[in-house]
Amino acid sequence: MKSVVVPFLKGLYLPDAPTLTIEKYMWMENGYAPKVEVYLCHDGDRMLVSFKVFEDVVVARERRDNGKIWCDSCVEMFLRPFDDDDRYINFEFNPYGAAVMSIGAGREDRQALVFGYKDRLKVVPRHFDGGWSLAFEVPFGMLSEIYQREEKIGRGARISANFYKCGDETPYPHFGMWREVESDVPNFHLPEFFGELILG
Repeated sequence: MKSVVVPFLKGLYLPDAPTLTIEKYMWMENGYAPKVEVYLCHDGDRMLVSFKVFEDVVVARERRDNGKIWCDSCVEMFLRPFDDDDRYINFEFNPYGAAVMSIGAGREDRQALVFGYKDRLKVVPRHFDGGWSLAFEVPFGMLSEIYQREEKIGRGARISANFYKCGDETPYPHFGMWREVESDVPNFHLPEFFGELILG
């Protein structure tokens, strides 16, 4: 299984180098494959996630949470924090910071979380010449609350996850990922192909 260590950094400042990159693009033959760096760290209580996207064609139409975020230029993290629970949370953001956040065991029948929890993510979108970035926090206590668990995630924990870049209705539709998904059609909702984050 593909895995990466998330460094422990007290104070939650971004590491000097990306923790992982999104480089595998599938399902489209248009040659569009923007470089995406993902920076991760944690302080024992929260994980900081920062995407840095290098693309000239940036599309951002949706300004409402729980809208069709994936149709714009979009970055996503899917996270399954507890091995004995098949449900995972999808965090999806466009360059405005509009978000989808929901929980479920598959693509269908997902429960929206964004309206109750987005404020706790502290989402920060930014734009720069040649691309855009988006950072957010994932409080471990929030995950325990959502899953109704007493145990707290912390150092040494292993979390199933995958990271994606997409843009279903952009001039160059694209579907990129950290760990490759085995599917004949575009589908990120396949947790059997998640990789592993190890909290250092």
